[in-house]
Amino acid sequence: MKATIDIPDELSRRVKAKTALRGRAVRDATIELFQKWVDEPWAEPPKAPKSWLDELLKHALPAVSDLREILVLRLLEIDNAVLHAALERGTRLSLC
Repeated sequence: MKATIDIPDELSRRVKAKTALRGRAVRDATIELFQKWVDEPWAEPPKAPKSWLDELLKHALPAVSDLREILVLRLLEIDNAVLHAALERGTRLSLC
């Protein structure tokens, strides 16, 4: 098969010079490069990197869930009477 392709002038000059220095024809070098390209293993396209928000949420959600559980357990430990008295006085409660 014969094919015509457009190659940038600078690249064409470099290919001709290199093949001439090696005593090869441009055609042979082209066939060799095409063959290597076709024979190389098919690589999966790289996956798009996750956004910074996806990464943050991946790590933050379990931490928030753990914190919520700790707070709920701590609130359950506070005696109702202490809670009511503190609320009546307008006192802030420390959960830690």
